[in-house]
Amino acid sequence: MLLSFHVLYNGGLYAQELNYRNFSVRNGLPSSETYAVLQDSKGYIWIAGDAGVSKYNGHQFENYTTSDGLADNTIFNLYEDKKGRIWFLSYSGNLSYYEKGEIKKIFPNGELSLFIQNQFLKHIVIDSLDNIWLGTNHNLFKLNLKSKIFDCKIMYTPQGYYIKEIENSFICGRRLGADFDTTQIKFNIDWKGKVISKELPNTNFTRSNMGFAIDSKKQGVFYNFNKRIFFNLESGELDQGTLPYEPISVYTDKKDRCWFGTFLNGVYLYEGNHVNSKFVKQFLKGKSVTMVFQDNEGGYWFSTLEQGVYYISESQISNISENDKPLKNVKIASFKDSLIFGVATEVGGFGAKQNYFEEINFLPNKVGNTATSIFVDSKTNVWFGISLNSFIYNPESKKIIKNPFGSFSWTGVTEDNHGDIWMSSHGCLYKICSSELKICDTIRLVKRPLVLKTGINNEIFIGSLDGLWKYEKDSLIYLGNKHPFFKNRIDDILILKDGSVCLATKGAGLGIWKNGDIKNIKISTGLQSSICKSLAIDNDGNVWVGTNRGLSRIVIEKGKYTVNSFTKRHGLIDNEINSIAFCNDKLWVATNEGLSYHNPQELFKKKIVAPIFIKKIFTVDSTYIPGEIPLELSYKENFIEIEFEALTYIDPNNTKYLYRLLGLNSKWRTTNNSSLQFSHLPPGKYLFEVAVLSIGTNALNSSAKFPFYVMPPFWDLWWFKVLIALIIAGLTFYVFRYQNKRYRYKIKRKYEYEKKLAEIELRALRAQLNPHFIFNCLGTVQNLILKNKNDAAEAYITRFSKLLRTVLASSSENVISLEQELETARFYIELETLRFAQGFKYTIEIQTGINVAEIDIPPMLIQPFIENAIWHGLSHKEGDKNLEIIVSKNPDSNVCLTIADNGIGREKSQQLNQDLKKFKSYGINLIHDRIISSNIYSERKINLSIIDLKDEQNRPLGTLVKLLIPE
Repeated sequence: MLLSFHVLYNGGLYAQELNYRNFSVRNGLPSSETYAVLQDSKGYIWIAGDAGVSKYNGHQFENYTTSDGLADNTIFNLYEDKKGRIWFLSYSGNLSYYEKGEIKKIFPNGELSLFIQNQFLKHIVIDSLDNIWLGTNHNLFKLNLKSKIFDCKIMYTPQGYYIKEIENSFICGRRLGADFDTTQIKFNIDWKGKVISKELPNTNFTRSNMGFAIDSKKQGVFYNFNKRIFFNLESGELDQGTLPYEPISVYTDKKDRCWFGTFLNGVYLYEGNHVNSKFVKQFLKGKSVTMVFQDNEGGYWFSTLEQGVYYISESQISNISENDKPLKNVKIASFKDSLIFGVATEVGGFGAKQNYFEEINFLPNKVGNTATSIFVDSKTNVWFGISLNSFIYNPESKKIIKNPFGSFSWTGVTEDNHGDIWMSSHGCLYKICSSELKICDTIRLVKRPLVLKTGINNEIFIGSLDGLWKYEKDSLIYLGNKHPFFKNRIDDILILKDGSVCLATKGAGLGIWKNGDIKNIKISTGLQSSICKSLAIDNDGNVWVGTNRGLSRIVIEKGKYTVNSFTKRHGLIDNEINSIAFCNDKLWVATNEGLSYHNPQELFKKKIVAPIFIKKIFTVDSTYIPGEIPLELSYKENFIEIEFEALTYIDPNNTKYLYRLLGLNSKWRTTNNSSLQFSHLPPGKYLFEVAVLSIGTNALNSSAKFPFYVMPPFWDLWWFKVLIALIIAGLTFYVFRYQNKRYRYKIKRKYEYEKKLAEIELRALRAQLNPHFIFNCLGTVQNLILKNKNDAAEAYITRFSKLLRTVLASSSENVISLEQELETARFYIELETLRFAQGFKYTIEIQTGINVAEIDIPPMLIQPFIENAIWHGLSHKEGDKNLEIIVSKNPDSNVCLTIADNGIGREKSQQLNQDLKKFKSYGINLIHDRIISSNIYSERKINLSIIDLKDEQNRPLGTLVKLLIPE
């Protein structure tokens, strides 16, 4: 085994091999003998074989046989019509199709079998009128599904009809020539009324075998035995070429490349669909390829007679290989227009057949001997680092120099601005004088170095197991002490034009260090993985990062970073990337599955939208198939599991989904699971949306949606709430009405009771006042008579009689006029003046404009206050004694009645006579209660206030009683 290093000039390639995925009986197919592959309009892959048909979703096969309705278990071909029906062409000639989850047979199967005895169905087309056109190995048949009219043997040819659709019409191809010994073969192609015909020599054929394909440019190809016959639908021109083996199938892919499947010799790929097309590669050697098919994601499917179906992604065609085996453990670098890579190989010289490829074999490869580093210096010397040894190679002189510095291997090489080479081994940093290839300086390192790079200031950056070091001006500096990011393992270093240092770490993502500032780009900011292995820069100054989970591109604009990521779904061979380099505008990627190249712009142009469907809905005790009517769940079934599937085949086990549940949360979330559960859902309307995280387009444009509704309990339904509201409103109204009625009744009873009580109290007051007053008056008359003052006694009796008549007249009334009340007060005061020993002066003054005859007040309202003023205020007073009664109007239009005396005041009066205090308290309190009672039932509210009059030394000056009476 040799360790080989290679120089690939001008971006050429020398060999290709594919990493196939094989599907056979062990994977779920009913048989390994397969005839056809089809992807339907929904995205499912259908496979026809000799044991039925299979439907594949990227994870499992669903098989159908005659027990499921299939007309025959041997199915040769598949076809989808414009209505989405999948048609199955059987060995027996009977027809069946798949529609809405069921397989159905068509009515004339028995009659059809009679017509095609000793023939077999090869092609089928269904036109816009629902006519089924069937091409057999001898005839063209037409069957109308609507009218059930069956026409047979429209045309006859001993070698059969072949039908293809193009531009909403179809073409018929047939081979004329009745017998195998015919020396001429005539091809007829009918398309839109145009007939293309050509006779070609018939030589060296052993059986009747023919087929054709049409590309996007209306360029077609027939195969007949080992002949390739090319035609153009527009011009009608035909041409022919040869094939190394007789094909049994032909296919043109989306890039108009032509694939020929053969019997036991695999499949042949040509760059185009014309006679001068370049042969590219033979694949699946030893297999009989019955059909080649390219799916919507660009992947290729190969049905075989021996081993089921093979699948490869489109990107794997650019995989570099040695002896049909992918190159692994590759280290790559670019220099000018050349790609340089080193790899352990089994044998040497496999690239020598290509002019643009050069291989250098150096020494026998020992176990574990791998390439560790490649560096090209300014003199075009290539420094190859090998794990067990190293060497230097000059492509111009073809000279190989074995490691001139000893038996150790170097892990990193760089060149400083003076042309000196710096090299690192497991424990040292060496300075090499390039003119003499001698070690002129050695610096001991603490940890094992992994990579070296020269900065713009001629400093040497060293990436090691313990982080980043810098050697500058004869000093070795550990930068991990300046920033914790520099303590991470550094696997690669890239110096940008502006002096920025890019660091690929193992576990901390990518670091970009500039002017003392570090920007850390990691998974949370868009990086594909935090484990970075390799760095490269493109012509636009963008930084590319190879990680263990794919590629990331960092676009740097004005200090801001935009991250785009790429994986197997974008076309990479494998997500675990070991090394990357740019050469001739191509991005070369070394992975564990091989070395491949890509056009960076195509990675961005690639648009893949994987179809996605809601499969099943699981509730607590039921399973539902999504339909047009939204699912309604009871409030007790507030648990739901939604199962969905995405039809993607590039990397189906790593599909990432976007989903959200509107009604619960409008935020999009990601998941790798193909089913989701939601529990304890509150009642309401919900819309579940799920989409595949697509490539190059908005995944949400092709999302699957499932609406459902969690019914609220009956007590939360609108009609129940309305009913309860009406009941509550009715009860409230009834209770309110009842309470209001009861309240009004109570108020009325209270009013009547208090009114009656007031009347009784008034009568009691009158009954109390009248005897007391009469007794006093009689005592006064007696006193006058004893003093022989008969004239005075007569006058007193006259006034007394007038007072009694007035009191008796008002005793039966609830209210009397203020005029009457004042008249009663005058009679009372005049009588008291006769009784009063020392006498007193009184005045009754009515302000002009006040009509006291129209002002109503309760009777006997002011008499108690006048009595208190005389006997409790003035009777104990020395000197002048005055009593004033004034009726006036205040600013708010109320009538103000004041009773003022200049007596001794209430406090001193209470101290002198406790008995009078009791009487006064009773009379005044009774008047208070009468006023309150009157105010309750009258809109005219009477206000009472009693004021003690005092001078500046706080000595009593009398008492003032104020009554405010509304007019």
